[in-house]
This record gives sequence, structure tokens and C-alpha cells, in this order.
Amino acid sequence: MSSISNIQPSWLEWVNRNALPKQRYSPGPRMEPTRWQKAGPMSRQQWVNFYKWVETNGGVNYQRSIEKPKRKSRTFIPGVFFCVEPKEKERQEKKKRLQEKFDELSVPRYKRDKFVAPPPKPFPFRPQIDYRRPQKKPERGRPWPMPIVPCCFQHEDVKAAFWANLRFPISRNALRAKPTQKIIELAQPRVYPPKPHCPIPIDWENMPRKRTKMTLNQWRMHLSRLEYLARPNRRVLAELEICRCCRCKNRMLSQRTDSMYSNSMGY
Repeated sequence: MSSISNIQPSWLEWVNRNALPKQRYSPGPRMEPTRWQKAGPMSRQQWVNFYKWVETNGGVNYQRSIEKPKRKSRTFIPGVFFCVEPKEKERQEKKKRLQEKFDELSVPRYKRDKFVAPPPKPFPFRPQIDYRRPQKKPERGRPWPMPIVPCCFQHEDVKAAFWANLRFPISRNALRAKPTQKIIELAQPRVYPPKPHCPIPIDWENMPRKRTKMTLNQWRMHLSRLEYLARPNRRVLAELEICRCCRCKNRMLSQRTDSMYSNSMGY
């Protein structure tokens, strides 16, 4: 009985072994073959080519090709060595002196700054009007140099006189030239809105009536309306203090008679 209990695992060992989470195996993503790899096994001919390449480029032969070739040891002759050594030493010293001289001559005597190219001169604008013919080159001496303008003027009159007397030379070709119709059209200021290609038709239905002069009766009615609109409001007049003097009474009577006369005349 004791032997059976020793063979069977205890309850605690069974719980510790089976209580752990189950490990699930998930294969990783499959890498796509590169352009040097081949998907699938190699064929017989590919293996043959591979072994041929290893025999020529790999292994011991490949390592030997990388190693540098060893220099052959010189044969030492005591009698000749004493004669060759001073000549070799003299040649090395001469080469060293030449190199020092080259370094000395390569240094400039006067050190200057780096050359900065001047800005290019402005070229005159030459619009190509006719695309079938190439545009002519400008005359010699054009564009003319810019005038020298002083930095400041003592007075406004001096400044105005300077700009009034400034003259630019005119080329002879420009004096003899006759502008074409296209040049004249381009010289005109641009008009907004642009001129339409076809004339816009007139809308006679929505066109307003032509204005005419007023008749004599219309003019009188217009003046009477203006006079009525120029008078103050009756409510404002009622709030004002009424003067009882004779002058004000006469003025009020004259206004009433004028209004009655205008109503009778039909103004």
C-alpha cells in the first residue's frame, strides 16, 4: 500500500501542475523571401551551380586570395650594402628637401579673400510680339547707365529742378521707328471690365424710360411740396409759447391768406 502511494502523485502536486495556464503555440508571421532567396527547395542544377561556386570562391582558396602577398626577402651582401646606403640616404634627403620647397612655394605671399563675382547687369526687357520672327538684340550701349542721384537735396525746388532737367539719350532707331497697331494696343492702359468680343444686346423691356423736363404745373406742385416739407411739425408749434403781440398776429394772418390763395389756385 505504501508503494502505491509513493508512485501516485499527491493532490497538491497535481493542483500545482494543472493550475498553470495552458501554453498555446502560435507560429510567427512567415517572412517573405527576398530577391536573393528562392521560395521552395533548390533543384538539382541549382545545387550543382552552388557547389561549383563554393569550389572557386569559398573555402581555402578564397582565404588565400584575401591574404596579401609576402615580399621577397632581399639577399644581404656586405660589400654592396656600404656602397648603396649613402646613395639611398642622399636620395631620401633630396626628396624631403623638395617636398619642403613645394610646401613653401604653395603658400601665397599675399593672402587675399575669396573672389566674389559682381552681380550681373540688368538686361533690358524685350517682349516678343511676333512669335514667327526672333526679337532683335538691343543696341550697343543699352541699357544706359543709371543717373547719379544725390543722397539729399537742400530744398524742394532744387530737387524738382534736378528731376525736371534730367534727360535720357534716345536711340536713333527709336526716333525713326513706326509703332505697329499691336504696340499701340499694348501701350494703352488696361480697361476693367475688359472689352467684350461681341456687343451685348440691349434689353429694351427692362430699360428705364427717358427722363423729360417738368411742365409748369408740375414745377409749381414740386415747389409747394418743398414748402410744406420745410415747415415745422404742428405738435412742436403747439408746445411753443404763443406771442400775443400785434406783429406776430399780422404775420399769422398773412400766412393764412397765402395758404388760402394757393389752395384756390391749385398749387
